[in-house]
Amino acid sequence: MISPEQFARIKQLQSQGLKASQIATDTSLSAATVRSWMPRKAHRRSPAPKRKAKLDAYKLRIDWLLHDCAERSAQQIYQTICEEGYSGGLTMVKSYVRAVRPPKQKKVYQDQIFLPGEAAQVDFGHLPLTLCGNCQRKAYLIVIVLCHSRQAYIDILLDERLESWLLAHRRAFEAFGGVPEHMIVDRTKCAILGNDKNGQPIPNARYADMAAYYDFKIVACDAYCPEQKGTVENFVKYVKGNFMAGRKLEPYDQLRIAAADWCTHTANQRLHSRTGRRPAEHHQAEKPSLKPLPLIPYDCDITKTVLVDKFAQFSFDGHRYSLPPEYAHSSANLHYGPEILRIFADSTLIATHSRCHDKKHRDPIVQPEHLEAIKSRHKRSQDRKLLQRFLRLGQAARDFHAGLVRTRLQPLRDVRKILAIAAHWPQTDLLRALADATAYNAFGADYIHNLLHARAQLAETSPIQLTRRSDLLDLELPAPNLNHYHRPEFTLEDDDTDNPQAPVPS
Repeated sequence: MISPEQFARIKQLQSQGLKASQIATDTSLSAATVRSWMPRKAHRRSPAPKRKAKLDAYKLRIDWLLHDCAERSAQQIYQTICEEGYSGGLTMVKSYVRAVRPPKQKKVYQDQIFLPGEAAQVDFGHLPLTLCGNCQRKAYLIVIVLCHSRQAYIDILLDERLESWLLAHRRAFEAFGGVPEHMIVDRTKCAILGNDKNGQPIPNARYADMAAYYDFKIVACDAYCPEQKGTVENFVKYVKGNFMAGRKLEPYDQLRIAAADWCTHTANQRLHSRTGRRPAEHHQAEKPSLKPLPLIPYDCDITKTVLVDKFAQFSFDGHRYSLPPEYAHSSANLHYGPEILRIFADSTLIATHSRCHDKKHRDPIVQPEHLEAIKSRHKRSQDRKLLQRFLRLGQAARDFHAGLVRTRLQPLRDVRKILAIAAHWPQTDLLRALADATAYNAFGADYIHNLLHARAQLAETSPIQLTRRSDLLDLELPAPNLNHYHRPEFTLEDDDTDNPQAPVPS
């Protein structure tokens, strides 16, 4: 390949009539090279004709497919034309589709302006983990913002359930000091269950009941249109970027307190870029436009029926809670919220528990008064069995017990002592002692003990025989033995006058 300067020199010398060998000597090129370039009119050759690509026959088809539906992907178009005979590769199809696809039209949003008290927007947000007891649980953020003043209420939750959704609304209304005209919500199941056959949103029954109680209207956004509640969407991002950024794992209760403090002293006190005012100050001007709160707050609890087992406990949300022992083997009505559990039996409140959110807690949650009632009930059952055992001894025992009840403050204590005594005495002796004590109104375990021991000592000694004068006439006495009265005759030789201690004969 010669340079453009060499080609220009060859053409110049050729125009002067020089031969190829002469031009080769002047340009220091070979004669053959000069001869090959002398016929050419330009330095570069004309491009070779392009080969017909495999995709050329299908380009009109691709254009029609994109015109019919601009959202078709290159993969879908490739599969379609392959079924029609295309044998090329996917890369050529992607390149062509990328070149001819019409550009997407960017959405144009309408600026929303709300009057005082006209609307509030609600949204959930996902947060990192938080400590709850001995376990870690995912935390959720709920944000409610007044659209006019941008006054916000936030709370940290452990779930996205209906009871948490309703309680957050009630607390937000109480924090705002009133109720807005509309509540703009997305398609969460806590608010909207779906659409009816006419395409109208179907609200959750409990949320609709709350709306009727507080007199606000539910406005549902279209599906996948978060821009229709852009105020609260931006605030959720603000919470994550300002409050949550850089926070470490901390207990759930502390996180809730910190979030409420941040919302009051930071979020609602900042100078809002859109309104040019502080939300807390702006809210004071909007507050008269809100609807007044009812005198009685809305009951946000969810109701269900639970079964009470033989241990007087019921199971809920993976945990077991205690009830008074008299409600064992029955059913009860549970009213539960995100924080408190209330149990009713025939419209009577029988127990209240704090809801446990620690998933690693396995032991039953038992209130001390319930445990004491179970122990007392068990003791009464034992005492009842003890009393039945005593009464089964016979009528004497029943009569004695009736006297104990009349005269003793704690008759069961005496019954227990008497049964302990009975283990060491025959039943006939015990019944005789009970009958004698009843006859003499001597009611007490000590009297029974003394009677039994006194009769036992009498049985060990010989009975006393009493005689009368008439009995003496029939006495048969043995003949007396007088031998011990006979004495040897006294002799003088036996006299011992020198011994003063010697006996004197009678």
